[in-house]
Amino acid sequence: MADPGWGEGRRTRGRMSRIDRLEPELKRELDGLLRSGVPQTEIIERLRAPLAAAGEAPLSKAGLNRYSTRMEAVGARVKETRAIAEAWVARLGDEPTGEVGQLAIEVLRSIAFDYAINVAERSGGDDPDAPPALDAKGIGELALAIQRIERAGEIGRKTEAMLQGAREVVDEGQKEGGISDEFADFLRERLKA
Repeated sequence: MADPGWGEGRRTRGRMSRIDRLEPELKRELDGLLRSGVPQTEIIERLRAPLAAAGEAPLSKAGLNRYSTRMEAVGARVKETRAIAEAWVARLGDEPTGEVGQLAIEVLRSIAFDYAINVAERSGGDDPDAPPALDAKGIGELALAIQRIERAGEIGRKTEAMLQGAREVVDEGQKEGGISDEFADFLRERLKA
């Protein structure tokens, strides 16, 4: 499972994988080469000198293949998540933003909950695909993320309520004749959520 930012990277039997321990510049270069579709044998050769300069041994074919497979799986999940989000946004595009925001908050809440459950059930042991165990820092970051999600939901609900109140004032002003139809339409357009 990809690390969503709460741990230190992929762990193998209690330690991070060799590629996850690489210096950030080398790891970025490796990731860029993989994304560009460069063959793995060529990547190993291209990174041989930079790794040697950093005091690292060359990458192994097996290690690079495992990392590449893991990154492809992460990429597939990201694409799938984007497609689902785009479908929902397209479906709710004409609806108030508050509903789209609430959907996003529910999705994030679900992801955080699923991650916490997954970690609790699978961390530890010899499963190399198990997510890293949550330490105190990870638990704190997860709690902070959930708190921010809840706060965003609260702000979204209050904003939607204020916009609805403003729309009602425009409608009332138009009914009483204090606001022209053109100006009322202009204000309604601006008050779309």
